[in-house]
Amino acid sequence: MKISEFCWEDIAPVFAILATEKNGAWTYEQLEHSLKLENVICYVAKNDDKVLGFVLLEETPYDFDILEIVVDENLRGRGIGTMLLKRVFDYAKLTHKEKATLEVASDNMPAISLYEKAGFSQIAERKNYYKNGKNALIFQKQFI
Repeated sequence: MKISEFCWEDIAPVFAILATEKNGAWTYEQLEHSLKLENVICYVAKNDDKVLGFVLLEETPYDFDILEIVVDENLRGRGIGTMLLKRVFDYAKLTHKEKATLEVASDNMPAISLYEKAGFSQIAERKNYYKNGKNALIFQKQFI
């Protein structure tokens, strides 16, 4: 498995993985638009040419938001999310980012565990944030 920068041939499998998220509300057009923005970065985990997962970042000069980190639901628990986060942290170090922020559904315990193991801490909560009434937890990791 390798982590590489997004290329346009990856958009269909990335969207297919994204569409499996129960709290997600992205359309194909929104994903495509986001990927064209200069301040949006996407890293893709692949085995040969098969997309296993991805992470989508929106950056500012000093920090970034992790908009999505999604692994194929049949491949979760195998370290792919951890490898994607490692690539994000390498990028943060290279570009001297101060912090990363993300949100996660309050009932997504596997993701929360992944983020906590990676050094993220909960800093806020958004009540009834998702369409299904679930709360969103805001996590942040400081690099500096």
